[in-house]
Amino acid sequence: MLRAGVSPDYLTYPFLVKASSRLLKWELGVAVHAHVMKTEFESDKFILNSLIHMYASCGDIVYARKVFDGMLIRNLVSWNAMLDGHAKCGDVISARGVFELMPEWDVVSWSSLIDGYVKNGEYREAISVFEKMCGSGPKANEVTMVSVLCACAHLGAPEQGRMMHQYIIDNGLRLPLVLQTSLVDMYAKCGAIAEALNVFRGV
Repeated sequence: MLRAGVSPDYLTYPFLVKASSRLLKWELGVAVHAHVMKTEFESDKFILNSLIHMYASCGDIVYARKVFDGMLIRNLVSWNAMLDGHAKCGDVISARGVFELMPEWDVVSWSSLIDGYVKNGEYREAISVFEKMCGSGPKANEVTMVSVLCACAHLGAPEQGRMMHQYIIDNGLRLPLVLQTSLVDMYAKCGAIAEALNVFRGV
């Protein structure tokens, strides 16, 4: 594209950054970032949001935070990218700090924080955050429930697991294979084999 004399625009860069993120190619992402800084799009929030996600996915949370802190205008996607970045890097304290500073929360915000606690082995805190979400936040989605069921499985808490299953039914959530598998795993690890088999037969 560059050799043909065609200049990238604000739509091109996010795709390049996303490709770098999926490939976990930090060097490629840095090169794209350097190119962006030479253009009129250096303050474009969509490009900067994708850069935050890329750096965090590649484990460079320091530079992800540098991009975030340098943004003149942030939107919910910016905050969620930073929150999720800290959570995926195992720093739930910083993730919670970002969460508390956010001007608003959506299901992605809550789910990222819950997943961060689960991945960090803080299963009771994950359940606690979910309960707060139910009280004042948006309705959970399938991604949220996979994380919460994982917490119940590790805690060996069948009653809580059953409550989560009922929440899925009451709220009419879809049951994709990953969520059905999480239900089977939760019941099995909690010793509720009959219920695990019932869910399995419905897969």
